Amino acid sequence: MTAYESYLKTIYKYLVHKKFNLEDGEKMVTKQAIGNRFQNIKRGQELFRKIDLELYGSLSPEDLEFLEININKRHVIGHNLSLVDEAYIASGTSEQAGTTVTILSDEVSRFAQLCEGVILRLEREYL
Repeated sequence: MTAYESYLKTIYKYLVHKKFNLEDGEKMVTKQAIGNRFQNIKRGQELFRKIDLELYGSLSPEDLEFLEININKRHVIGHNLSLVDEAYIASGTSEQAGTTVTILSDEVSRFAQLCEGVILRLEREYL
């Protein structure tokens, strides 16, 4: 997830500079303007929509939901020692508070493949 987020930040900055004049572009790519928005599907989409691009346009609704679920899992794993909390429950999971988030190797593989697909599409269509 960290590599994926870093890539999205980098390509977003590149595309902003390519599309906008220097002054406007610099405001859009500050650390504060981007923050950790790519750790959230909707907030990442919003940034790309500001430059008239659909970040996840190539994904099916099912794949987009899978990506979102696993981004949320990564947050719980990284910040809560894998323990389900109220914020994770609010994201729509059926898991109970205090239980351990499960993540399987096939989920990790699918997540990586979806991220790769998003990256390759961005490179193919916009670089």
